[in-house]
Amino acid sequence: MDGIRSAVVRWTGRWIVAGLVLALGVALILVTVAVVGKMTRAGIGGSGRYTIAFADIDCMPPPGKQRADFLAEVQYQSSLPSRLGLLEEGLAARLGAAFAHHPWVERVERVEIAPPGQVHVRLVYRAPVLRVRVPGLGGGYEVQVDAAGTRLGLPTQDLPLFDAGDGEKRDDRAVRAAARTVGFLQPYQDRLHITSVEGTAERLVLLGKWPGRVVWGRAPGAERPAEAGARQKLQRLLSYRARAPDTRLIGAVYDLRSPERPARTPP
Repeated sequence: MDGIRSAVVRWTGRWIVAGLVLALGVALILVTVAVVGKMTRAGIGGSGRYTIAFADIDCMPPPGKQRADFLAEVQYQSSLPSRLGLLEEGLAARLGAAFAHHPWVERVERVEIAPPGQVHVRLVYRAPVLRVRVPGLGGGYEVQVDAAGTRLGLPTQDLPLFDAGDGEKRDDRAVRAAARTVGFLQPYQDRLHITSVEGTAERLVLLGKWPGRVVWGRAPGAERPAEAGARQKLQRLLSYRARAPDTRLIGAVYDLRSPERPARTPP
């Protein structure tokens, strides 16, 4: 009986050893294939056929910008090399993050790496709605912002102007409020023709191709309980703009804030 038990133990041990050897052999083969594959990709990826210049990436640039300038800005901000290996692992993700970091980009829709040697990037851009005069030495300078107040560089369009403050002090709250208000009104700009915005975040004043000054008040969504809502103000403003050509109230003030009725102050 002891002899049979010993034989079984020896037989089982041999099968366990054989299984371990087989498993180690398979693992070694898989590691070798992975290493060889990585070395092959690295070798191939270094050749010109499997690389692309960052400047050759296919994308539509933001309004008013040249594609070459936009790509140069993205590359500089992300510190990516001037040539990219198309077989690099995670390349699409790195490019997506690089483009998403640019202030003009609202979101990255797709990064596609396609043979032979092509990279296509599809982006959704922010829309500038307001020019902002930033105070500073020598009279300051102008930038353009979107409806959230995000800076989009030097103005590229003829947009309503907002003065961000006097001297060296910049009123960022007022800038965000003005940008949000003008962004709300932007779909109606072809009827309103707003030329500039003044005031503070609590009391914004609109000026345009109409007589006098229109007191808008707080930005949409920030109104106090005793203040008319943005939709009500918009309807009043559109009505006032439609009647404006027949008026002669050059110095008048038209206040939209009252929830009951707009207030008129004659010149």
